[in-house]
Amino acid sequence: EIQTLRSSLQESLRKRYEDTLKAPNDIPLKMYVSNRTHLDGQIVHEMRELERPRNEDIKDENVISYDDLLKPISSTDERIRTIMMRGISGSGKSTAIRKFILDWAHGKTHQHIDFVFPVHLCELNILHNKKFSLMQLLNLLFPKLLKPESLERSQILFIWDGLGEFRFPLNFNHTKSCTDPMTPVSVGCILVNLLKGNLLPSAQILVTSRLKDAGLIPPEHIQKVVELHGFDDLQWEEQITSEVLDQNVAARATVHVKSSRTLYIMRSLPFFCQMASSVLKELFSNSCTTDPPLTLTEMFTHFLLIQMKRQAEKSTKSGTEEILKLGKLAWHMLEKDMLTFMEKDQRETSTDPLLPVKLSEDWHMFFRKQNLMGLGKMYRFTHPSVQEFLAA
Repeated sequence: EIQTLRSSLQESLRKRYEDTLKAPNDIPLKMYVSNRTHLDGQIVHEMRELERPRNEDIKDENVISYDDLLKPISSTDERIRTIMMRGISGSGKSTAIRKFILDWAHGKTHQHIDFVFPVHLCELNILHNKKFSLMQLLNLLFPKLLKPESLERSQILFIWDGLGEFRFPLNFNHTKSCTDPMTPVSVGCILVNLLKGNLLPSAQILVTSRLKDAGLIPPEHIQKVVELHGFDDLQWEEQITSEVLDQNVAARATVHVKSSRTLYIMRSLPFFCQMASSVLKELFSNSCTTDPPLTLTEMFTHFLLIQMKRQAEKSTKSGTEEILKLGKLAWHMLEKDMLTFMEKDQRETSTDPLLPVKLSEDWHMFFRKQNLMGLGKMYRFTHPSVQEFLAA
């Protein structure tokens, strides 16, 4: 029976994640094992982190494969329970998670795991004032895919994407102990007790986090840390070349990025390479007399104008009004320190609940909709710097 339930879950995850992984010219990102279980100092702004010299962990000998992600760092180490995957926003964490999930769902890797349960932690925010047992919560998120008797005798991996997007504190000192997956408690209590190993001690947890949020889980509850740093020095040039196609234009584009300190700092982020490719291809292919962008703001402005031009070709309406609405939404979300929000949030607080749907369809390079497993839809800006630009 476990095999039947497992097959159903794998099919469900394939349908859920198949389309989201499809990206043109997708280049696999390297994962590095880090010796730093916690970060020294405060992360003031993630863009500043890109300016720092890469630390000693960023060496070829520290690169690990997806096959080894859940394994102990050395053969002498004990079995690990919690793995943290961290990196600045846009460094490729969610893309790596999607690849991991699809490899498991297609039977390629980690087949010793019976069930993989991926959850966007922002999805749990709408449940903060309710109590569930772990079993009830899983059945809410993954309907009809699990039975109580299969929970205790299965090898389970929980994947929590976006640690900082869970808006309620994880209190490791004062949360009451819970060992019974059938006992109703708060969602925060479930998360803490899973991390402590009180609930389902044999399960494993893979959690993704931006650098500034990594300290939300005490280091004693993390046995392994991997970091993503986006593209390396060869990969970003390969990405631009594959996006632009014309070799001469691609060569001019990479030289231009190298000529600007600001743009060169951003080169490791896949979303930036895609944007820069689009802008520089447009400028260099058409013998345009416009000066190419040298700052991130100029790059965003050029990219926005290109998207508005394309939108105008599809619609008789001007995109200016929608961009203003998108900017207003970006500002309101920045005030609340939010990169994502749930469909339910918008229905309860907006006079136009259909606005995010419209914006995500027309301006998906800036703002996207994502269907979740059990609790509706999530909307997000493609990167914090995009949100900050539109809000300004």
